[in-house]
Amino acid sequence: PPPPPCTARGTGRGGVTGAVSTARCHAGGLRGPGDGARVVGTLRARAAAADGVEPERLAGFAGEHALALVCPTYAGGAPPKNMAWFCRWLEEAAIDERVSGDLLSGVWASVFAVGDLTYGGDFCAAGKALAAHLAALGARPLAP
Repeated sequence: PPPPPCTARGTGRGGVTGAVSTARCHAGGLRGPGDGARVVGTLRARAAAADGVEPERLAGFAGEHALALVCPTYAGGAPPKNMAWFCRWLEEAAIDERVSGDLLSGVWASVFAVGDLTYGGDFCAAGKALAAHLAALGARPLAP
């Protein structure tokens, strides 16, 4: 049977606690039916704030970890402060000729973009950019 729908709610204050509970909830759902489930079903989920993750270590996730990122968008299309360095590193790596375009080729990744419709053209912009940078570095989509 399919996993139950995720009912996690954020703190409403842009806090890490809400993002972590949402990430855990969605990571648990990845163990349900579908292509991603075959990959993730044997993996253990761990939630962490982006400012606690070293982006250069992501290539080490290949074959062992799946990356599920929750990325809210703030005014102007910016990621939250605790994700700024992580997002900037991936953006720069994606266009840096010295970085291999298949750096993340063995990594399964998915981005859950969160936004506010009042941002217009910037709706979910940070999450969309993050997903594009992961793809440019060769990460394989875990879920659309």
